[in-house]
Amino acid sequence: MGGVLQVCRPKRSGVPQVTEFSSRLSPTLPWNSSSPPLLLHFDVNKTLILTDSIDAKTQEDGIRETIAELFWGWSRREAQEWTWLGDPNTIHLQPPEVETIAGSELLTYYDFCRKVTKDKKELKAMARSFRLAGSENARMQMESLFYNVTRRMQLPEDVQKTKAAEDVGLRGTSIMMLPAVFVLTAELARSGRPFAVMFRSFGQDHEKIKEEWNGFCTMQHPLFSHLLDGIGPLDGTGLGPDRRLHNIHTLYRDSDGPVLALSTFTNGPEEMPWDQWARTKPRPEVDTRNGRAYFRDVLKAKALSGVQEVQKWFEDQLLQQSTAGIKDDWSWWYWQGQVSNAGKVFYEIRNTKQLFFDDNVELDDARIVDCRDLNGAPVPKEHALRHLIQKVSPVEAVIDDDYFLRALERCHGEKLGLQEWHNVLDSCSDEHCAIRSHEELVAAGRGAGCCWSCSSPVSACPPRR
Repeated sequence: MGGVLQVCRPKRSGVPQVTEFSSRLSPTLPWNSSSPPLLLHFDVNKTLILTDSIDAKTQEDGIRETIAELFWGWSRREAQEWTWLGDPNTIHLQPPEVETIAGSELLTYYDFCRKVTKDKKELKAMARSFRLAGSENARMQMESLFYNVTRRMQLPEDVQKTKAAEDVGLRGTSIMMLPAVFVLTAELARSGRPFAVMFRSFGQDHEKIKEEWNGFCTMQHPLFSHLLDGIGPLDGTGLGPDRRLHNIHTLYRDSDGPVLALSTFTNGPEEMPWDQWARTKPRPEVDTRNGRAYFRDVLKAKALSGVQEVQKWFEDQLLQQSTAGIKDDWSWWYWQGQVSNAGKVFYEIRNTKQLFFDDNVELDDARIVDCRDLNGAPVPKEHALRHLIQKVSPVEAVIDDDYFLRALERCHGEKLGLQEWHNVLDSCSDEHCAIRSHEELVAAGRGAGCCWSCSSPVSACPPRR
């Protein structure tokens, strides 16, 4: 085959052709109630890419930690033992429905490691090594999934080290941004539905994705530009708006509310960065960062202050259908005790749907994301977790190119005509591979380095092209 990594997705009938729309929608124009505009927020680390500048995390580390979050098993309360359920159909971000066992607790392997040790460094080592997984079969399945995911992330050899790849920031041997985000963007652009994208991070990872995202928007991406066939570039030269990432802003928080410093990327003064201040021991009793004065007097930055101004800015981004990067305030979140009400904040907007994708959200706790209503009050947790926030498994997103589309369908009741999603074990990159039952897979004696669906050696099951 050629050198283009094709996203394997079924063709769907009835998908509308690209619709002409203005690059700036009129603020007085009412949205179509059947398809309100979308404001999509994406965390960067371990949501769109599998590295993390905050934790100095490598791509391999990110994959291994995510796999540890997908395997469910029983942990005896009185002993430090964990036993995998043994059923591949339970390898999923959501907890499986199983009968309870007296004296045992249903936990992911990662949560079990967190139960064993409070030391963060030791926790990461346990989770990444799979060494406490209990059985050889569990470790084999984890390693096999790791092998399969890393294979799917490999750039085709004839793309590696080419000028086209390096021009969009792909300077290694694997993809950076997960294909599912490009699939979602192309589908929304093809439908003509108004939407805007916010890339959110506590760290400094925006630059890692800027080149690749902009290369996709200009149809210069060597792997995924074909998704825009029939649509055209998303850089403002065609019918639609310019969706390239031009500016990164800093969203600062304190007891007086939010402050958004426009076209400014900062972590405070070099002599005492805000993240360093938050880590100071003993914990500072008073917030002495004085970020507002720093923006005004030192950086001379234009800043928006208060709920209404920041909320209006988000609304303007949606009206323009633009893309922006936001550096969120880790120091405030950490100093406040790492609670959701001090996290990455966003505000409800009338006649609009929003969804925040983040791997650090818990299934029962927004934790790192702060959803606010029109008046700036916290949105009830149950509503936020069901309709406004989506916990992300980047491993599942690597395997399923429709991952973010499915989340949109699930959280907002969208009808997108997607094929039924199978478990991660049911996904084969060979288009001629028939999906087998779990019993057949076991009978075939599948081991590490074999295809998840056909049990063929990896060499016989080529990567997604």
